[in-house]
Amino acid sequence: MGESKILDFYTMKEESADRMSTIIQDTKKGLEKLSIEIEKKGRRLETEREKSQSEPQKLKEQ
Repeated sequence: MGESKILDFYTMKEESADRMSTIIQDTKKGLEKLSIEIEKKGRRLETEREKSQSEPQKLKEQ
């Protein structure tokens, strides 16, 4: 009966490790998606800033 408890303990530890691994993988995927979104928004803001800086120059040229 002692062996059964030990096996149950190790099985429980393996299941817990599998769950943690899944959580870590999901978190990593989420962070990658977030990083991509931040990069896209950064590029968009950069483009908008460039446009807004070029507009006053166009007005001066006219």
